[in-house]
Amino acid sequence: MPDDLTRPATPRPIPTADSTAVPPNSNPESTTAAPVGTVPAEVVEVPGYEVRGEIARGGMGRVLAAWDPVFGREVAVKLVLHGPAAAATAGRFVREARITGRLAHPNIPPAYHLGELADGAPFLAMKRVRGRTLADLLADRPTPAHDLPRFVGVVEQVAQAVGFAHSQGVIHRDLKPANVMVGAFGEVQVMDWGLARDREEGSETRDETIVEPQLAGGPGIDSTLRSPHSAVRATLGDDHTQAGAVMGTPAYMSPEQARGEPVDARTDVFALGGVLAAVLVGRSPFRGADVGGTLAQAAAGDTSSVLTELETCDADAELVGIARRCLAASVDDRPADGTAVAELVAAYRAGVEERLRAAEAERAAAAVRAVERRKRRRVQVALVAAVAVLVAGGAAGAWWKDALERDRRELVLKADRLDAERQAEDFRRAAEAERAAADRRVAEARRDQEVLALLASAESAVRESDAERADLLLRQISDADADRLGPAAARLARCRADLRLLPELDRVEDIRWQVQGSKYRKAEAAAAMAKAMAGLGIDPGRTPPADAAAAVEGSLASARLVAELTWWVAAAVDEPATQAAVADVLARVDPDEFRVAARAAVVGRRWDEVAAVLRRADEARQPAWFVAAIASLSMVDPVPRAAAAEAALRRSPSDFPTLMILGQFELPSRSGTAARRARACQAAVALRPGTAAAWHNLGAALRDGGDPAAALAAYDEAVRLSPTYAAARTGRGTVLAALGDQDGEAAEYRAALAADATYAPAHTNLARLRAARAVGYRRLPTALPVRLVNLAAAEAGFTRAVELQPGFSTALSGLGDVWRARGRPARAVGFYRRAIEAAPADPAGHLGFGFSREAEQDWPGATAAFRKGVADCPGSAAAHYFLARALARDGRLGECREVLRAAVRLDPRHEDAHVALGRQLEERGELEGSLEHYEAALAVSPGRAEAAAGRDRVRARLAVPGG
Repeated sequence: MPDDLTRPATPRPIPTADSTAVPPNSNPESTTAAPVGTVPAEVVEVPGYEVRGEIARGGMGRVLAAWDPVFGREVAVKLVLHGPAAAATAGRFVREARITGRLAHPNIPPAYHLGELADGAPFLAMKRVRGRTLADLLADRPTPAHDLPRFVGVVEQVAQAVGFAHSQGVIHRDLKPANVMVGAFGEVQVMDWGLARDREEGSETRDETIVEPQLAGGPGIDSTLRSPHSAVRATLGDDHTQAGAVMGTPAYMSPEQARGEPVDARTDVFALGGVLAAVLVGRSPFRGADVGGTLAQAAAGDTSSVLTELETCDADAELVGIARRCLAASVDDRPADGTAVAELVAAYRAGVEERLRAAEAERAAAAVRAVERRKRRRVQVALVAAVAVLVAGGAAGAWWKDALERDRRELVLKADRLDAERQAEDFRRAAEAERAAADRRVAEARRDQEVLALLASAESAVRESDAERADLLLRQISDADADRLGPAAARLARCRADLRLLPELDRVEDIRWQVQGSKYRKAEAAAAMAKAMAGLGIDPGRTPPADAAAAVEGSLASARLVAELTWWVAAAVDEPATQAAVADVLARVDPDEFRVAARAAVVGRRWDEVAAVLRRADEARQPAWFVAAIASLSMVDPVPRAAAAEAALRRSPSDFPTLMILGQFELPSRSGTAARRARACQAAVALRPGTAAAWHNLGAALRDGGDPAAALAAYDEAVRLSPTYAAARTGRGTVLAALGDQDGEAAEYRAALAADATYAPAHTNLARLRAARAVGYRRLPTALPVRLVNLAAAEAGFTRAVELQPGFSTALSGLGDVWRARGRPARAVGFYRRAIEAAPADPAGHLGFGFSREAEQDWPGATAAFRKGVADCPGSAAAHYFLARALARDGRLGECREVLRAAVRLDPRHEDAHVALGRQLEERGELEGSLEHYEAALAVSPGRAEAAAGRDRVRARLAVPGG
């Protein structure tokens, strides 16, 4: 049940809370590859993934080929090898995941997941890119001029990606051909953002201090450095490495980067010039005998060698000029950022195309001129023939005939000339139309490639339930783009439809965690899920299971749908027909034998079998989404539910439903600490900051952990997100109770009831507030005066809560408290017994039963009741304290001290237990220990007179020798 179903707890402190992807050291030259599909001898289990083989390995890490069974996709998994550089590489993983996660660009591959192996070593799962590095492609060319237009196009795409990163405040700092992947279909990906600097970090990153070891011979000149290297210090002096760490690849490193000076976007521009130089002349900007010599060249900005080769190469002068500008030693002489470089390269490519079009037009014009020349020759031949006729026929009538012939010839010539002009004009227009059509075809082909890349990235985002990223990508595809997609138009339509499905599934998940009328809103969540399924044409029980299964499998969001359908099976316990129909569909789309059997047990209401399933889930390597759904079943034993959820979270630390399960207070953590709950809730809030239920759970965990100010802020956010959220209003009231604001507390309970009059905890807490003084209910952290004393109103409130929720143990205990306060302990016992039967793990019933026995002076019965409370509620400090009090009365002081020690271990802020233990140790002469507990009580309640008096007595005795 929700956390507010109990009285305010004692505050306790908590801590605040494909080749494929580039190998871990970003240096393919220094890696060894194992054939994919052959798992190496040192098998590694990566939580949440099926390892298929090793792709590459270097001095610092490995890259594995793996399968993501949740999203049904291939991934590349980077692992850190144990060694002195492991911590620094782990930091790179975090940075790479964070940076690529917010750079939504088709030429930047996203990181999917950052997690930990069983031994705590980090791993990073990324998009797997099948293709080759630009370095490998350039090395395979027979000459630098070979296929040059294609490689210049690659440089333009790299510059576009880097320019986008610059617009987001990110500097790559390690651009080189080895960090550019070119896919089998020409797609370009800029890899390895682990050294990137983000302006949100506010300063240079200086935490990476390990030089990555190579397989042999130390770092190579094309290898990536992660820290100041000895060769650099020897050349430049130690002072050059103090301003900032030298990180990057020496052969492509800008002078300012090599000197350890602050860098900006123009540092990447220099590296882009180096990549362009590699394309044009087949070499990097700097090339020394070793890494030290290369770094020395870079620090001095000595680009003379590469510039000489550029000047003598066969490439166009304009393209060479772009490379020279990028490779300028002074940052002020370089283009401003990657976008500026992309525009320069695009302008060059457009100029080349324009020159090609001009040459084509000149060829067309030459053809027109040739036609005109042929026609003029025909006219000249006709004139010569006419002269011959005149000579042969004599002069008689010559003049008249000559005049007529001249007129005729002029007409013929004029007609021929007009015809030639028309043909030339038609030819010119046809040539222009063809050029325009060619331009459109080139532009459309280029745009079509971009659109297909955007669509592929959007599909990947939908599969990952990343609606924001998918929407951003799809918005870049216009209707005109869609009209040219041809067969891929169906993919676009499906992607858009599945994107519309994601918010509906998010709403289902959000509703699932909220409480109404003391129960989770399962029926409303089920109705929202039915609406979402209707959008796919699925009506469980009516749609044939085979058709429904085909619709689920055909969706890009199929993995998410399978998880949500499993939750539907768990939630639809009151709708057996729907539950069975959904389970039937799942058996077809998710035929895993373990999960099929588990769902069958749920449909059959075999709860002991479900508990057994949860106990075996970790051994069976079941995914977190499945474990969380089954662990949500409140009718199953909470211990295996909690244990299975914790085990699943270790494999999938960012699974939101599992985090929410562990954030619910009624699931006891194995450690029993509120701190673990708070960490789970904080992670849930970070994943879904717009989910009110996550903030509600965080508020409860922080409240129980002894941080009321932070708890109040969390509840405030839950109420802001959902003003009528009765559970959050009630939780906020419990925090105000701990802070002593009784008026505010009562107002929150009334606001909760105004929002939901069926919310039993609000009735119970308001009733307890009214009866607090009369029943001896003590407010924490100190005893506070209570103005409202009305046992009749309290009884009415508790009774209403029991009517709304017959098994509500807190309300039943409250009724027992009322009758005990009226001097009717025998009547009270009946309510306490019902409370214990309803919730044996709730200490309130046990304690009330013990108090009633004391009221009738049944001392053995009271001690037995408190002892039963400790047995049933081993994590309750209050149960331990009252048992200790009974043991002291019985004279069993040794056992009493042990129980008190357990109480303060469970709750270091339990001031009563500290005072009692301090008094007993003082009487035994254990003064140092006694003083420690008196002072602990005062730290919780500075005004506690009994603790202050004990502290002063013990200090006086310690001040007297032998005291």
